[in-house]
Amino acid sequence: MEENRTDRDQVKQEFMQQLLDSYFLVRRPLPEQGFFQENKTTQQIMQELSPMMVIPSEDIVEYMVAHEYSTTTDADGSVCWAIWRRLTKMD
Repeated sequence: MEENRTDRDQVKQEFMQQLLDSYFLVRRPLPEQGFFQENKTTQQIMQELSPMMVIPSEDIVEYMVAHEYSTTTDADGSVCWAIWRRLTKMD
């Protein structure tokens, strides 16, 4: 029984990592040519990912820090993650 729980936890962790990697595939922690700034809070990221998996805020923060994302102050004075997103051409 314990082995099944461990296996499920491992699958959940692997999927969470895959989901976060996919979400950030077109996003960067620093500005680059062809990218625009798209600030988001941890809550906004959680909401965007929730149709696939509910990811706790602590796990998102851990991922962001590990991938060298930093915080910034948005136009309304709120604190959010500084994220640069690749411009994609719409066909």
